[in-house]
Amino acid sequence: MPVQIANALETIQDTNQTIAIADLDYQSQPLQQALVEISKAILNWLRNGDEFAIIDREIDRLNPMIAPILKLNGGAVLVNRIQSEQAKIRSITRQMQAHRDTSFLEAAYVLLWLFLSGSIVALLVISVEQFTESLTVSTFIFTTFFYLLFLIYDLDNPFEYNGKSCIDVDLSALDNVCIRLSAKND
Repeated sequence: MPVQIANALETIQDTNQTIAIADLDYQSQPLQQALVEISKAILNWLRNGDEFAIIDREIDRLNPMIAPILKLNGGAVLVNRIQSEQAKIRSITRQMQAHRDTSFLEAAYVLLWLFLSGSIVALLVISVEQFTESLTVSTFIFTTFFYLLFLIYDLDNPFEYNGKSCIDVDLSALDNVCIRLSAKND
């Protein structure tokens, strides 16, 4: 998803640059800066848990910036392309928000807690002659179930970037777009 957002931002920037080349009076910097702000807002939301409404505001800021393009020859087609990518960014970020807010694995949590509790009770009730054998089997079972529990917690939210997850979604494409767009502004 972050790669799709990065591609959409780059597509808007490509259109922005094409318009600037075709019409020397067109100022491409405001739209480019807005794209930088969108990418920063998305990155801050993913990494720091910033408010999602900021992303919507940043995406909405594109509208007044693309309105002057309508006056250009063929501007309606260009605006349509930009708005298509804008809608894609909006759609993807909302999907990501839904994924972050939804716990998909509640049933897995319940089952695993039941297995873990059942194993503890069973191992306490069962009498084994050799304490070391009982300890070895118990340790293995407890370790396995606790590992599975932590794995399920980790898998449940791949869009939570707190440095504690082993499966976080890679944000390098979005980082690179933000850097490239910022560098072009300088």
